Amino acid sequence: MLFWLYWLLGLTLSVYLSIWIIRKNRNLGYTFLVVLSAGYILIANILTPRLINIDLGFGGLTIVTGSLIWPFTAQLSDMINEVYGRKKTIYAFGFGYLINLLFVLFVLMASQTFPVWTNEEEKFWRLYFMPSGRVLLASTVSFIICELIDIYVYSFFKEKFRLKEDKSGLKGIAYMGAMRSILSDVLNMICDGLIFSIIAFIFVLPFNILTNLILGSILFKVFMSVIDTPLFVIFRIKIRHELREK
Repeated sequence: MLFWLYWLLGLTLSVYLSIWIIRKNRNLGYTFLVVLSAGYILIANILTPRLINIDLGFGGLTIVTGSLIWPFTAQLSDMINEVYGRKKTIYAFGFGYLINLLFVLFVLMASQTFPVWTNEEEKFWRLYFMPSGRVLLASTVSFIICELIDIYVYSFFKEKFRLKEDKSGLKGIAYMGAMRSILSDVLNMICDGLIFSIIAFIFVLPFNILTNLILGSILFKVFMSVIDTPLFVIFRIKIRHELREK
């Protein structure tokens, strides 16, 4: 129960703060969403080394801890795309991933210093924070490919139904916004679950564990990207009077 409470609280704060800032100051809203996206990307990657089992009611799934919040990065992409358009969304997530790479660089820098704690503590720190080349490659490749798929799919359907949506009432705005968000995010999560897990863990984990990890990652990310859709619908309705860039 506490897990879902923390999850809902974190995402709700993110969405409502975004709405409030965008409506108060459009330029500041973009800055805030860029920072928020970078934060989610960085946090998800910090959490990634920890494998966990989670039960959603249809069996236990093996996932990396970063998967708990990764689906919301896709929704943040949709939120930026909705208001500021495709080009600025690409810039936003490029900035976000740059910050992630800087984090890796500074961890590598810190690893060259001499610790004052025990060897066991140092070993744990290095195992957790020192990224392997495979994980860094997997993260980079999956992020670039899957995020671009998400951005372009969302943008395509946004522009395709723009006139129809602008003439519809709240129900039409909510429905069409939800459908393009779900479609683009689900494609993103399936792509990410496959590419990241295969590049990062093939020949590292036993085949059965890798298979469970891929399946668990995809099922969980798709599930989470669907159930957070009501928050996107709230966002879409609340910013419906804002200029929507292409």
